[in-house]
Amino acid sequence: MLSTYARNSRSKGAVDAVLVDAGGVLVLPDRAAVSTALGPGSWDEAPEVLDRAHYRAVAAVDNARPDSDRAIFPIYIVAYLEALEVSPGRRDVVDAFAAIFDVGAPTWTTVVSESAAALRTFARDHRVVIVSNSQGWMERHLRDAGVCQVGPGAGASVSAVIDSAHVGAEKPDARIFHAALEVVGVAADRAVHVGDSVWFDVQGALAAGVNAFHFDPYGLCTETNHEHVAGLADLGLGSKG
Repeated sequence: MLSTYARNSRSKGAVDAVLVDAGGVLVLPDRAAVSTALGPGSWDEAPEVLDRAHYRAVAAVDNARPDSDRAIFPIYIVAYLEALEVSPGRRDVVDAFAAIFDVGAPTWTTVVSESAAALRTFARDHRVVIVSNSQGWMERHLRDAGVCQVGPGAGASVSAVIDSAHVGAEKPDARIFHAALEVVGVAADRAVHVGDSVWFDVQGALAAGVNAFHFDPYGLCTETNHEHVAGLADLGLGSKG
């Protein structure tokens, strides 16, 4: 699934800034919390099925194309449960999920280790900006998880974490991408964005003039009108030196 652009981007030297979505690319919903909400099931033996369910749920959201991030949850939860063959009619499960995804209690604590490692590599030679639809806590959350932080620390050193709550615009609004570019002083055609949503990430970035890649680790997307990567490392952005 590695695109021609991704394969050649390093040799072209075309990328100065890497914009990265947080949820679904760097972190996923906490497996333990989700497993507890669901009760006993196949995920006890193979917790990675919970990760796959997330991407199936995001695909359902993409198909619905909600007009705001706030409209995601009802679509996401039904698709997530259906991916696990759990009835969306189970009120106990839906209520438990509502608590897990409550905006005051961020539980996206399952770190995508391959993405975290790739982020460290990118940050050596590129300006890295996290671009997230969140409620103001994403920078702290990623720092506490050891994924990344602005400046030195335990995770990758990134230039900025752009949180929609602080910008006043959320993906797919082009303004949030413009804010990310402005903070690092990079032109849109010298940047790439990677996110797990076609609607919020790919279409939003393209509208801002930024090359976009759909983060699709399970190869679920069959659309051919945009680029895909199975992992951040597939961008091919190694050292410039």
